[in-house]
Amino acid sequence: FHFFALMFVWSYLATALTDLGKVPQYWGFFMENPETQQKKYCLHCHTYKPERCHHCSLCNRCVLNMDHHCPWVGNCVGFYNKKFFILLLFYSYISLLIMFGTTLYEIVHILLFIKAKGFGELGWKDFYITASFIALSILTFIITFFLSLIH
Repeated sequence: FHFFALMFVWSYLATALTDLGKVPQYWGFFMENPETQQKKYCLHCHTYKPERCHHCSLCNRCVLNMDHHCPWVGNCVGFYNKKFFILLLFYSYISLLIMFGTTLYEIVHILLFIKAKGFGELGWKDFYITASFIALSILTFIITFFLSLIH
């Protein structure tokens, strides 16, 4: 679990801190056949931009191969950090599966203990700790699952 959590943090930092990739300054002027290719012009940056390049109003720049602006990362997902973003989603899923598997093991263990010895010997403190652990795991699963569906 610790390896995947460390890789999750690394991919998060790489996604957030990697430069997005900007359009070369004289990109539109050196096209080989300008009659057959359409040039797009960005009204905000006042420059020509290639295909699949979009202007992000939050970053205030044109981003190469822009996917979307991710508020969780605080950066656009573009040409240079898309790999790190996919790794971020992958490591979050792996960490979630490990956490959910260990939680499921604890739930089954406690239910078998209650079935064998009754609820009275479990104690309220152990019950609250286990219930909060279960609730936190379910909440983490729901948040990670729905956030990854958005992306």
